[in-house]
Amino acid sequence: MPLKMDVGLFGPLFGVFMGWLLASITAGWKTRAENRKIIGRLLAKLLLVYRQVHILIMSSEQFKDNVSGWEEYERIRKRISDRHFLEGAVDLIELREALNELSGIYPTRAWQLQSLVELLSKAKNASFKASVEKHKAYISMLSIHEVGLDQAEKELRHAVIRLAWKHSPLTYLGVLRLLNKGARGLSRNQKFIGGLMADIRAAMNEDAKEVNPQADASADDQKSL
Repeated sequence: MPLKMDVGLFGPLFGVFMGWLLASITAGWKTRAENRKIIGRLLAKLLLVYRQVHILIMSSEQFKDNVSGWEEYERIRKRISDRHFLEGAVDLIELREALNELSGIYPTRAWQLQSLVELLSKAKNASFKASVEKHKAYISMLSIHEVGLDQAEKELRHAVIRLAWKHSPLTYLGVLRLLNKGARGLSRNQKFIGGLMADIRAAMNEDAKEVNPQADASADDQKSL
């Protein structure tokens, strides 16, 4: 009799177990899908930040050889940083919110990326105007700033690669292909590049007017004639 009771209970218990197992599997799928969405949203934003850091470093080196001195270079560098670095397509508030979401999945990694974003925010606001007349001091401070940007670029590259792998193997391969294209792959946003270069030219023209205002006034007079 007891044996029959045990056999009779086995069916309902097995059904309960299978229901629990299926519910757990479904919940796991939903959790993984939601985690992928969180990682994907953050990954897209970090790729934009990486692109801007990459372009800022490249453009700074390019116009460094086309200025009259460190004073002009600092004015242009600061102007470009204020208007284009972490601006436009990158919304820092949304980026911080996306990092906060990631902290629920990977708290240590989120903390590292939050620290990196704060460092980049400080780099954006950095000004060396006060030391530009002391060329050695200015060059030293600028070098430290540039080393920090180079390190940030490397850390961002590693971060997006790790997050891409967490998202999916296809995303990982796509991100690797994009990053390995270098400047060609990351600098195709012609609107961004065009605005940046136009701003550099405008800043250099303004500096030229400040240095030789009489020549500029004479050119305006010639146009009016």
